[in-house]
Amino acid sequence: VLLGGAATDDPMARLRRGLMTLVAVLALEGIAHLAVPQPHISVAVVVAASVVLTINPLPGRDGVPGLHMGTAPLLCVGWLWAVGILSLADLERSLYGTPSLR
Repeated sequence: VLLGGAATDDPMARLRRGLMTLVAVLALEGIAHLAVPQPHISVAVVVAASVVLTINPLPGRDGVPGLHMGTAPLLCVGWLWAVGILSLADLERSLYGTPSLR
């Protein structure tokens, strides 16, 4: 569905379609996580969404950030924290790395 947004020439329409798809995927993943809490499945879903948006980025326009390797992983890590898979310490480590890597 994300790749289906490439058919139109309007970048904002592609971004809107991509964002709606990402929200739908995360919402379905959240419902599935509530029904059957399997953290490895949740992580696999958000990693797949992040990789798809890294391979096929959707650029933004007019001050609206796009969905690409700079934004999609942040949204996905934030989602994993929001559903309780990552702790606050894990969230900080995933965004900033460890002190030895800085």
